[in-house]
Amino acid sequence: MKNILIISAKPLDCNNATGITLRNIFQEFNEGQLYHLYNDTKFSNLKNSFNLNKKVIPNNCLAVEGNKSTGVTHNNFKSSLKDILPFYISSELQGFLRESKIDIIYSLLGNIRTLDMTYKIHNYLKAPVVIHFMDDWPGSLYQQSFFFLLQGKILQHKLKKILNISKKVYVISDYMQVEYKRRYDIESKTLMNCIQPQLYKENIKANKIKILYSGGLHLQRDLVLEKVLFISSKYFKNFITFDLFLSEQDQNTHRDLFFKYSDIIGNIQYVSPENVSDLLSNYNLLMHLEAFDKDVIKYTKFSISTKIPQYLAASRAILAFGPRDIASIDYISRNNVGYVCNDLDKIKNTFEEILNDLEKIDTYSKNAFFLANEKHSCLVQSVLFKQDMENI
Repeated sequence: MKNILIISAKPLDCNNATGITLRNIFQEFNEGQLYHLYNDTKFSNLKNSFNLNKKVIPNNCLAVEGNKSTGVTHNNFKSSLKDILPFYISSELQGFLRESKIDIIYSLLGNIRTLDMTYKIHNYLKAPVVIHFMDDWPGSLYQQSFFFLLQGKILQHKLKKILNISKKVYVISDYMQVEYKRRYDIESKTLMNCIQPQLYKENIKANKIKILYSGGLHLQRDLVLEKVLFISSKYFKNFITFDLFLSEQDQNTHRDLFFKYSDIIGNIQYVSPENVSDLLSNYNLLMHLEAFDKDVIKYTKFSISTKIPQYLAASRAILAFGPRDIASIDYISRNNVGYVCNDLDKIKNTFEEILNDLEKIDTYSKNAFFLANEKHSCLVQSVLFKQDMENI
């Protein structure tokens, strides 16, 4: 029974996409085997955790600010200067690490600071390192301007050092696996969010097609949603209706948008991640959005969204809007589990396709169910992950 040190910006019990994915892939481990090193303004309720937030331990901040215009992280120059500051293992952290008796370091990395920290903790503990790429931050971080040239060079240097010592590398999609083999000449294994197997659920019957969007509106997904709502309200409000599961912050930020399209939006509410899966089958179509902005695409290009496996497990067809070369969008299209619109000028055509052949929704729903159980079951993925860790 090996003890794992998990290094991530947010703790394992955080209700964001990363927290959900981590809880699912680590579900075969006992709580006593897992130790958490994280950076957050709130403390984790989990035992065996250590908060590196600068308000708790100065100069040990993991995260850096994002670019508010695109939603892509790490493009703020002031924050980038903090990111290159050396990481020091404090006496308090040394005590935590010694008492934890760590066998393996599992790190999500994410910026220069976590690269530096992971490497130094590896040297301190002499423990093997496992890394997991959930976004293509190495290909997008500090790539936007000449002003980030130094930061970019430091990042690539430290990334190479980590790759050289890593015992195992996981990536979030097969697309990233191919790209990282080309880019870094590394062997990796795909590991994305997994789900509990469910029974097939017949599609609901209603006067209107019920569509749900569940998730965040960051990374310019709000702009895509606005165009979808505009076309839907103009042409199809007698045939379709939308519900939105959003954070309170997103609800407040986009209140005017939702009021503008109140004729086609039904319920807007926050639903905790633990309860979302139970409600997905109450809809005919589950919507996924990806931005068309080139800077955002660099960040999301090789990622499979956390909610895609959740959508599939609900036995529901997906309605996706986004560029064709985004991994999440291509995955939906290639596996024939939903409708895909790659051009925002063709939103109207997509809804016409849906309304002209309603039986196709059932076909996509059945395909989604089979794909979820074949590729995303925790009975397979989390068990294999634990076996990998035990064999290191």
